[in-house]
Amino acid sequence: MSYIPSIFDGCAGVTEETLKHYLGVEKPWPWQSRALEMAIDLANDYGSKTVITAPTGAGKSIIFLGLCRWAIENNKRVAIYCCRNLLIQQLIAGMKKGKLDFGVRAAQFRKLKKGNALVQLCSLDTVYASFKRELHDLPRADIVIVDEAHQQRQTKACQVFEKHVERGASLIGFTATPVDLSHIYDNLEAVCVNSEMRSKELEYPAHVPALTFGCPEMDTRKLKPLKTGEFSNQQVIKEVWTPQIFGHIVEHYKKLNPKQKPALLFAPGVKESKWLCDMLNRHDIPAAHIDGSDVYIDGQEHKSDPEKREEVIARLKSGEIKVICNRFVMREGIDIPELYHIILATPIGSLASYVQVVGRVLRNHPSIDKVVVQDHAGNFWRHGSPNQDRDWSDYFHMTSNQASEVRKKEIEKGEVENPIICPRCMLVRKSGFKCPGCGYTHSDSRRMVIQRNGQLISLDGPPISKVKVKRKSDSETQWIRCYYRCSKSNRTFNQAYALFVHEQGYHPPRDLRFMPINEIDWYERCGRVVEEKLR
Repeated sequence: MSYIPSIFDGCAGVTEETLKHYLGVEKPWPWQSRALEMAIDLANDYGSKTVITAPTGAGKSIIFLGLCRWAIENNKRVAIYCCRNLLIQQLIAGMKKGKLDFGVRAAQFRKLKKGNALVQLCSLDTVYASFKRELHDLPRADIVIVDEAHQQRQTKACQVFEKHVERGASLIGFTATPVDLSHIYDNLEAVCVNSEMRSKELEYPAHVPALTFGCPEMDTRKLKPLKTGEFSNQQVIKEVWTPQIFGHIVEHYKKLNPKQKPALLFAPGVKESKWLCDMLNRHDIPAAHIDGSDVYIDGQEHKSDPEKREEVIARLKSGEIKVICNRFVMREGIDIPELYHIILATPIGSLASYVQVVGRVLRNHPSIDKVVVQDHAGNFWRHGSPNQDRDWSDYFHMTSNQASEVRKKEIEKGEVENPIICPRCMLVRKSGFKCPGCGYTHSDSRRMVIQRNGQLISLDGPPISKVKVKRKSDSETQWIRCYYRCSKSNRTFNQAYALFVHEQGYHPPRDLRFMPINEIDWYERCGRVVEEKLR
C-alpha cells in the first residue's frame, strides 16, 4: 500500500512555515506536517472521533507538541491520555524542552498537577477513578489526544472518551496498529507507511531496512491463540519453552551481531527473561532485565522507577550493556534509535503486538544502515516482514484475533506466498531460488524446530499450507443451503465455510453466490450481512 493523500490535505489552511513553527523542527518529515495539518482540521470538527495511524518511529511526540502549540495559541484546552507512566514521563520531558505550559493528572506525578494549564497529561486510570468517584469529573478539553490508542480501548476508556465527546471535544487517537478500534472511533486516517519512511528521497530517512533471520524456532504447532489473538504465556512456557533454546540464541547472536551493538530480547515470561539475562552475563554478554515492577542489573534487583530504567537504557546506548531482556514491557514507547538487534525468544500471537515489537528496531541512526531481527518462534511466517506496508483499513473493524488470522488465510488462498528461509545463513526472503544474503541457491523449504525435550528436528515444507480449492457442479447449490442453515443457527461466514468443508470434503472457491464480497464480512454472522454485500 502506498500513501494516498488524505481528504484533509490542504483543508486546515495552514502554511508550510506555520506547520514548521508548530512542530518546532526546521526540517519535519512530510508525514509529520500531514498529520499535524490533519489533526488541526479534526480539532476544529467538534465531536469528531478519528484515529490517525503511522508506523513506529514516525515521531508522534513532535506531532503532539505541534498540536499543543497550535491549541495554546488558539486558547483551546487539550487532554492527552497515556496508558503508561513511562509515556507520560517522555511527554513531560518534551513539554519542558518545548517550554510549554502543562499540568499532569496522574497519581505518580502529583507534584506536577496544575489545573489551570491548557494542556493536561492524563493517566487513564487516574482520570477514570476520579470520573467514577466525583460524578463524571473530567479535565476540561476541546481536544482529546489518545496516545497508543490500541492500548486504550477497554470499557473505562470508552466511557471517559465518550463523555469528553458529549461535552463537545474532538477525539483524536494515534497508533501504529489500529486494530479493533471502530467501536470508539468513526474514522481511520493513514499518514504514511513503512516504505515511505525508508525512502531514499528523504534527506534523512526515519527507518532502515530490517533483515529477518529464521533461526531454530520453538515448536509452536500446539499453541492456540486467545480471543485477544495473543498466546497465553503460561501455555507458551508449559508447551514450547525449553532451556536448550539459550544455546541457539547465543550462537546466532554472536553470528548476526559480532560487534555486539545494542539489542533487545523478548522472552515468554518475566522469570524466563531474568533467567536469560543471567545466562547471557555468565557467557560474558553484559545484560539487564526490565519488567513492570523491577529492574534487574549487575545481579541485583531494584524497584522499577523511571530513573532506574533510564539508567539501564543509557548504559545500553553507551555499549556498557549489550542486551536488555524483557517480557513485553518494552514493546511500546521505547525510543532507542541506536538499537541494532532484536531477539524474539517467544512466539507472538497478536499481529498488533508483533508490529509494535519489531517496530522498536526500525528507527534510523548514524551508526547503522540496517537492523537485524533474530526470530526463534516463527513470528516472521506468522505475521510477515517488519518492513511490510500494511493497509489497516480492514483491521480497524476486526477483533485482535481476527486481525491475527488474516495473513494465514491469505497464504491458504494463495494470495500471499510463504516466506523462504535460506538453509545456509537463515535469512528470510519473499521469493526466488537464490539467497540475497549469502548467494546460496536452493529450492526446498525447510526450517529447524526445537522440540520440548530440546531435540532439534528439521521440518520440510511451508509452515502454512495452501488450500486446494475445488469447484463442482453443485458447489453453489450446496453452499447456499449451508448459508441459509447457518443464518438460522447464528453462525459466521467462516463457520459456515468450515461446515461446508466438513460435510462436503473439499474447499469451495470464495466467489460463489451468497458469499461475502469483503474479507471483513467473513467474520460476521450470516444473518447480519445485507445481500448488497454478498456475491
